Amino acid sequence: EQAQKQAEAFIAQARQRMEHEEEEMRAKMREDVAKIAVMVAERILREHLADDQRQGRYMDRLLDEVMAK
Repeated sequence: EQAQKQAEAFIAQARQRMEHEEEEMRAKMREDVAKIAVMVAERILREHLADDQRQGRYMDRLLDEVMAK
């Protein structure tokens, strides 16, 4: 009976560790995905705003949208 209780306690601890590790992995994945999204957005903006004319048009359009709100 004591061995059974010890085994159950061991299993419960193992489950808790696994759940904790899963939560940490999910948090790390969310962080990594956010970093990748920012990197992609930065690259797109750099390419989109590569020349002064495009940059000016983009800023004008952005200001128009902000002023419309």
